[in-house]
Amino acid sequence: MLVYHPAFDSYHCLFRNISILEVCGECEVERLRILDFCLAFPAVVTNFRLPRSRLALKNAAMGASNPYRDPISMRAMFANLTAIQLAAFSCLTATGLATLDAGVLARTQTPLPDVIKERCLSMQSQEHIFFDTLLSELNAIPLLGPDGLKARSELMEFRYDRT
Repeated sequence: MLVYHPAFDSYHCLFRNISILEVCGECEVERLRILDFCLAFPAVVTNFRLPRSRLALKNAAMGASNPYRDPISMRAMFANLTAIQLAAFSCLTATGLATLDAGVLARTQTPLPDVIKERCLSMQSQEHIFFDTLLSELNAIPLLGPDGLKARSELMEFRYDRT
């Protein structure tokens, strides 16, 4: 039996990440991987250890609809997405839509083709809870250290981060 999930679709991953970069402009690769995971599975944010000032994010994440099943093991699913995400980042840099420098992926001035731009706008309107609330709030949390996004999400190892 073949089961489709957009999280494992490399083209969907491209659209997710270019949509995030269209809003953020630039993002650390590790942060972008976590944000992409949250866009594919918005309810996982309810499992994050968030600062008290951002506890409202859990309610917003609960309101985000996900027509697909949430991961049974967040860490295993996140690890399984690594190759697809890194391939998407490589594709974005190869096409000139983004640059990668010192672990930061940045959107270039290259205009998006109309079809891709429409698809990104459509994704941003469909996933408005993520793009209106979750993205800016998660982006405001530092990435590194014991109180960083990597530690709070428990998706990546943080003990060896240089803070």
